[in-house]
Parts: sequence; structure tokens; C-alpha cells
Amino acid sequence: MLIHATATMNTDRFDVRRTLASRERIHAAVMAAADGSARPLWRLDGDRLHVVCDRLAPDRLSARLGGAVVRVEDYGRRIAAIDAGMTLSFALEADPTRTVARPGRRGLRVPVTDPEARLRWLSDRLADAGCRAGRTLIVSETTDRFVKPDRSVAIRRAVRYRGRLTVLDPDRLRATLAAGVGGGKAYGNGLLTVAPIRG
Repeated sequence: MLIHATATMNTDRFDVRRTLASRERIHAAVMAAADGSARPLWRLDGDRLHVVCDRLAPDRLSARLGGAVVRVEDYGRRIAAIDAGMTLSFALEADPTRTVARPGRRGLRVPVTDPEARLRWLSDRLADAGCRAGRTLIVSETTDRFVKPDRSVAIRRAVRYRGRLTVLDPDRLRATLAAGVGGGKAYGNGLLTVAPIRG
């Protein structure tokens, strides 16, 4: 069973603001609530945390997020209704990268920084997911630096996209919604969500 949980947090609380200021703390909260799940995906949208995984303890997530109100839905059932030809809105925070060849060594992943190249990167990822990109905007970009046990500083880059897509292959899209897009998934990148266009 695939679950989509939305945790709405009270940002007036100091402990909640402290958690939201640290991707490592959010990651720890998600992992504690999704214990035993395959790699959970998550994305922070303001005071709302979206989590997609196959196993979740909502009460534990609420407690780790200062008593957040957690709404849980059967995501598998919802995305089963996706059909070819549908036009959907989407949201994604991702780390666009490209691989640079190095003779005799593994390729080096480097960030894509040009805005047009970032849009092409997304269009390619959506094509891989069985979709055709429609009107797409880059809403924001952030760079986080934090200490990791195995190295002094880790860098998380995130580009936030919003837009529309047309479904060409529903099965490939459903697989991508469960598996995520790009790298950096442990720290809030990669969760693609879709919704019907209203009005």
C-alpha cells in the first residue's frame, strides 16, 4: 500500500521552527515514522510536510513534529485513477545534475545551473516518467550546507518546479510517483506530486 501523508505544523511553536530549520531533523522525523518502509520520499511546502512511503506511523510523525495534524490517504488508490491523455498539475523539488566524464574514473555529477537547462532536465525526467511537460515554472532554488559524520560539509541543492504535464504512459508515471525523481531524496528532493486541474 502506498501512503501519502500531509503533516500540517504549528510554526508558532519554537520546537517546530527548530525542526523546520534543519533538513537533518526533518529527515530523522520522517525515518522514525516510516520505520521499516522502503526509502520514503518527502517535501516541505511551507508549514506542510508531504510524505510518500509504503509504511507510516502517523502518531509518531505527529509527535516528532510538535503535534502536527497528520492526514493520511491511500495514495495507491488515487494514482490508480491516472489515465493516458490526462493533463495534471505537478509539484517537484529536485536536484538537477548532469554527469561529466572523467577518463579512467567514474563520472562526476555536477549541478545544472542554467535556468533553461534546468527546464530541459525536468522535461527529460518527465519524459522518462511517461509524461510530456507543459507550462513549467521554476519557483525557487535553495542551497543548504550541513555537517555530516563522514565529511565536514554536505551540500543540498534544490530547485522547486510547478507546472502541468500530460500523461502518456500511466504505469511509468505511477512508478515515478512511488520512486521519486533525481538525487538527494533523503533530504527532501525528488517527491513528484500530481493533482487534477480544477476550473
